[in-house]
Amino acid sequence: GSGPIGRIAGILPGLRGFVRDCRSSLFADLLALLVENGVPLDRALDLAGESSGDRRLARAAGRAAEAARRGDPPAAALAPE
Repeated sequence: GSGPIGRIAGILPGLRGFVRDCRSSLFADLLALLVENGVPLDRALDLAGESSGDRRLARAAGRAAEAARRGDPPAAALAPE
């Protein structure tokens, strides 16, 4: 990840996975909240990805949003790179 938390996580054993899990949880919680409140799925994916603090997750969410716009299932786009 980027930013100070990402740099710290890179040097402390075991912290990287914890930070990644926290960012994924934030993404999922925000995505659910947005969709439950009527935000279209493609826009919700973009917003949740941008808010996650994780560049890889944001890129995957962007790909999923594009898939949703095309009418394709977005799940495959969220798979790890």
